[in-house]
This record gives sequence, structure tokens and C-alpha cells, in this order.
Amino acid sequence: MSSWQIIKAKVLYYWDHVGFLFGILALALVTLAVLYLLNANLQSRLEQNRVQRIDAAALVDLPSGDQPLEASSVAEVLAHFRRAIGREVDLSRIHTVHQRGTMRTARGETSIQAIRHINGDFFHLTLHIGGQPRSYRWSPESGLTLLDALGEEIPVDDQELAARFAYDAWPFNAPLAPSQRMPLVYVGLLPFLGREFHVLESAPSLPLPVRLYFDARTGLLRYREFPQTADGVVEIDEYLDYRLVDGIRLYHRLFLWRDGVYSGDQTISEITFNVGALR
Repeated sequence: MSSWQIIKAKVLYYWDHVGFLFGILALALVTLAVLYLLNANLQSRLEQNRVQRIDAAALVDLPSGDQPLEASSVAEVLAHFRRAIGREVDLSRIHTVHQRGTMRTARGETSIQAIRHINGDFFHLTLHIGGQPRSYRWSPESGLTLLDALGEEIPVDDQELAARFAYDAWPFNAPLAPSQRMPLVYVGLLPFLGREFHVLESAPSLPLPVRLYFDARTGLLRYREFPQTADGVVEIDEYLDYRLVDGIRLYHRLFLWRDGVYSGDQTISEITFNVGALR
């Protein structure tokens, strides 16, 4: 047998035994490359849509003059915020805010349900993951608890997560019912991402530092920044698509950013008031 025939026989032998695996590996590499390109295209389109939505939705039906709203204290900033979300509506009639929608992250999409009590600083969040509900409750008295399948409340020993729930219960409720539990200080009128904002930040006594950016032209809360998370990243929540619901303007989109990279978003499809919630 010639050398060529020997080489040919070896090639055919190895192809019969491992060629299929090489084929699978090549197919996997091609698939990963395609998914990478599709994801890059999706990120680009999300960024374009985000910018368009900011320009079109955040300023609808709100005064936006050449001069920023005047403010030099926490109370004045929150007063502008209250006027922006409520105008002449009697906000004292709102006792609970009930939101339904979806949350999208790298893990997939899940339905969400959130209930905020204006009086009592109570926040109830339910995530439907894989069709199964997972409910959390937060209040100043009991802290953060997780509801098990029997409805029993199990304390959650995670101080940063508890602080996040406290913040989630607070920003949109503070102008409705001011609370002393969330001490803030006025930082000033600062530029941020190409716009001017009245900035409030947490007092040193709070366990998780936070900064709140209120649009200087409209008074609306536009960004919430966590500059020092346990993971060592800067997290920014971006509130978009403010719409009127029974005369009160609330956000309907929320984009989540980690170190400037998109990490997920929420879409609110339904908001109702005074529907109540289990305590």
C-alpha cells in the first residue's frame, strides 16, 4: 500500500469516528457568531428607540421653557415633582398604586405585579417566574420578607436588597405622603447625560447610597443611580414614557443599566389606584 493510500485511509478512519463531532462544533461556532451579531443589532436598536422615547415621551403635556425650574432644597424639588405628576389633581385621594407589566432581562421575560401603599410606606412585589409567583413585601416595621407557598412571611437577610425595596416604595410616593424615613440632601443643578437635573442624594445614614435626578425643565424623576453597589458596579434606573392615568402622570417604561450597559427593562401595561393589597 502506497503512502498516499495509507494517509487517505487514516483520514477516512478519523472522519468516520470524529467528523460528526467536528461538524457539530463548527455549527455551534456559526450559531454563536450569528447570535452575537443579532444581539449587537438589538442593542443598537434599543439605544435608538430609547433616545427617541426620551425626547418624545418625557416632555408630553409639560412645560419645558428655556430656563430650568428654580429649586434649592429637597422640598422644592419634590414640590416640582408633585406638580409634574399631579398638576391640579388632588393626590391625597390616592391610597394605593397597583402596577402590572413585564420584566425583561438576559434570563428571559417574566410578568410582574407591584402594589404600593401610600400611607404606611408599604411595597408588595410579585414576580411570576416560570408561571410560579414569587412575592416580596417590604415595610418599615417588618423589613423585607418573602412569602412562601403557604403565605407565611420569611425574613430576608439581605440589607442591600431590603434597601432597594425601601427605595422602590419611596420615590413616587414621597410627593404624595412625605416620609421622614428617607433623609435626602439637595446636591444642586447638575449636567448629566446631556441634560440638566436637580439632584438629590441620600444622607450618609442610609445603608445604600442613591442619587435621584429630576429633570430641571419638567420636574419629573428621570434617573435613579446606585453608585456603590455590593457588586462594585454603577447601576442606573431610567424612568421613561410618563403617561396620564386618571389625571396622574406615572412612568410606563423603566430601563436598567449596569456600568453603562443595558441589562434589562420593564414595561407597565396597567396602572390602577386604590385596589388595596394584603398586609
